[in-house]
Amino acid sequence: MKKIISILAGLPYMAVLFTVAVFGLMVLLCGSEKLPEGPLTRDLSVMAQAAQETTDTTAETTVTTTETTTAETTEETTTETTVTTETSTDTSTDTGTETTADTSDSTASGSSSGSDTHTPAVPNEIYNFVSAGESPNSDFYQSRLTVIGDSIAYGFNCYGFIPTEHNLATESVSIWNFNEFTFDKGGGTMSIVDAANYVHPSLIYISLGLNDVNNHDPAGFAATYSAIISQLQSYMPDAVIVIGSITPVSADCWFTDNATIMEYNNAIAGMAAGFASPRVLYFDAFSVLCDPYTNAQNSAHAGGDGIHLGPSAYSLVLSSLFNFLDYNGASDLIY
Repeated sequence: MKKIISILAGLPYMAVLFTVAVFGLMVLLCGSEKLPEGPLTRDLSVMAQAAQETTDTTAETTVTTTETTTAETTEETTTETTVTTETSTDTSTDTGTETTADTSDSTASGSSSGSDTHTPAVPNEIYNFVSAGESPNSDFYQSRLTVIGDSIAYGFNCYGFIPTEHNLATESVSIWNFNEFTFDKGGGTMSIVDAANYVHPSLIYISLGLNDVNNHDPAGFAATYSAIISQLQSYMPDAVIVIGSITPVSADCWFTDNATIMEYNNAIAGMAAGFASPRVLYFDAFSVLCDPYTNAQNSAHAGGDGIHLGPSAYSLVLSSLFNFLDYNGASDLIY
């Protein structure tokens, strides 16, 4: 660079300007030319194209995955919604090692301590439910009805025949685990009996036993059941308590058979009679729902798994129950 400057310094002024001008023109021309297409530029072009194709493929894959995930999520959500509706009244048919008809994650956390604090049953007009029954007292009974029990009992709420405020039934409840289940009806988490006392209904319907037929003998089952009824009576001595029989299953049911169910129902009937009270009644729901020719679950009212019940079954049971209450003069005892 010093030599160039020395040379330029020795040249006349115009020569220097001419040389600088020529040099600048050459730089300008060379800078405006494109690089010749050689291996490097081709490789860069290929890499850019490959990168773009990869990006496009990734984008397509992402879209496909998103669509698939959305579809699967929608399907799963639909399935879960359906299953939720069904399993509210339908027992899981997974045999596994379970011995109960009902299978689900419960929120059982032990029973709460007894309490005499309660709120009166809320009048009918506050709630909306599917009306049932032909008795002139149907609305009167239905507005006061609180249901206790397992997934069979839960169907009354699931299909809209009683409001959630009057539902004390859920999956997997049985005589042997009865005190493990809790509800919160506005006064905090309580055992089933304490929650019933909080709601304080004048009419209670209980449906239990389907989860007990494989875990008890009829006599032991009835004795434990009797203790639960006595506890309810101690809190609500003026309530009418209707003990429903275990409902029939299909002839090919995998879980149990109707002969076994009838043994337990006979024990329930005897237990209810032992109270010798017009406020403790046994209701034969089995006969209402069985096929008169096969003595098995009537397919017209079946829930689809051979164990549980469809919506029409609950309407039929309530109609028969209300007529039964009329016949026994229960309307005069219910407030």
